[in-house]
Amino acid sequence: MAKPRKAGQLEVVGETRDTRQASTATFNERAKAFFRDRFGVQLSDEDLRETVQQLTAFFDLLNEWDKREAEKQGGRNHNDD
Repeated sequence: MAKPRKAGQLEVVGETRDTRQASTATFNERAKAFFRDRFGVQLSDEDLRETVQQLTAFFDLLNEWDKREAEKQGGRNHNDD
């Protein structure tokens, strides 16, 4: 029986190492197709890894700025307007 999960946790049922690898491969192929179709760029696996890492860092930075701005405004966020 599955363990109860806490709020905010993603429940993954039946995931194995093989399914994670397949999911990663699917993501990589879809991402490569996106960049090829959208920008006409054929990315290598290493280029894709670096690009995903840089995009993740960019969105982490935006999220951190948003949190700091909300703290400056006394806990208000942009959805409180």
